[in-house]
Amino acid sequence: MGMILLGVFLIETGLIHFLPLFGRKLLFWYRHMPKTIATRNIERESQKSTITVLVSAIALSIILIMGITTTALIEYVPLYYSDKFGRIEVVVETSDGSSINTSFSNELMSENVGVDIAAFIQQQRTVISNTEGYVFGVDPYSFNYFINETIINSPEQNISKLLNSSEKGAIISDKLLSKIGARIGDDLSIQLTTNSSIDVKLKGITKANPILQDGEYLFISNTNFQTFWHTEAVKWFVVKTSSTIGAQNVAVQLRGKYQNSFREVIPVEGIEDTIRTSLQTTSIFFQLLVIYTFLLSALAQFLSTLMSVLRMQRELAIMRSLGLSQNAVLSIFSTESILLGTTGIIIGIINGILGAELLAWYINFSIPIQVTFHAQFILIWAFISLLITVTTSEITTRRTMNTIIADALSGESLFNIKTKKSLYREWGTFLESRDSKESVLSRISFDSKDKEKKG
Repeated sequence: MGMILLGVFLIETGLIHFLPLFGRKLLFWYRHMPKTIATRNIERESQKSTITVLVSAIALSIILIMGITTTALIEYVPLYYSDKFGRIEVVVETSDGSSINTSFSNELMSENVGVDIAAFIQQQRTVISNTEGYVFGVDPYSFNYFINETIINSPEQNISKLLNSSEKGAIISDKLLSKIGARIGDDLSIQLTTNSSIDVKLKGITKANPILQDGEYLFISNTNFQTFWHTEAVKWFVVKTSSTIGAQNVAVQLRGKYQNSFREVIPVEGIEDTIRTSLQTTSIFFQLLVIYTFLLSALAQFLSTLMSVLRMQRELAIMRSLGLSQNAVLSIFSTESILLGTTGIIIGIINGILGAELLAWYINFSIPIQVTFHAQFILIWAFISLLITVTTSEITTRRTMNTIIADALSGESLFNIKTKKSLYREWGTFLESRDSKESVLSRISFDSKDKEKKG
């Protein structure tokens, strides 16, 4: 998932680098349109117009990239992993330094833990045809049951024939093959020590099991493996469990009984559902990112529109004083926001589709996926993006229209007008309070003098 986020960042960084230039050029279209007040404002307020277009375009493109790519991942990733394991139901990794050897397979099957078939895998990390990878030594007869169904692009499906000891036969995973670039029938060089190597014959290709060292390995017979490296130590076991017990229960029993010998016990059963659930949980993060993106988009558009309207408040007041109705003034800014929002949608859709394709191409290096562009999904988010642009413009304009015409014609900013009004209001309150106090004192003085005369 980290690689996916990195891919999104790199792709969006590249696209956003070119968007401002593209956005400014696109705004030149309005010069050739009929000269209305709305199009004149767009041309005059080019900086504000560019910000509005780019903000809505970037928000929409991020949403499309996230939505389209996440849908493809949820659909294709579980399918990618579902056919990688053959008939393997449990994978066991032994602890480093354990004394488990090739004969331990028989012990696993003899124990009452629900293991029907077990096959060992010996392991050696080395250089294979100038590429780092793993060489696995397996018993061709017992291991045939587990990977027979995963062999691809080979006329022969029998593992015992493909891993013939006398011919030094080998089977390579498709993931390691993509790095080496060999073909069936080629000789592959395996480095044994610093100064020595040996060639094996590539006989078959198998689908990479992601649990076994990230799927980068080469199978040879255990006879050749022990001849090359003189060891019977075992790194992995693959297991078929009893149908009455199940892989999950067998994994629990193996962990409990061999906790000092086994480093990890991984049940493969239901891994497709597990991966799909994990991806769906991760998609919640993308949904929150979508909401956050829209909030930032709405805020940025609100501020840019507010700046434009405040700069035009004198012109708005003149329009109103000449008899233009409030709805007519609002329609000018509504037309402007619709034009800018539509431009942002066009750029956003192009950027979103292109970004999703690029991200899918990036992910395809590790997992094959295909993105599907649903017109309904794109149109819904395009409408929401346009609605946000128009709504922010409408709210800003209505609030600014409350400014008194005379105040706006004075040429002062709205902030200065409100500040002065506040000061006048406070000073007026003070004067009224002072006059009231003097009136009371004067009344008291008059009453006292009147009483003295009567006495």
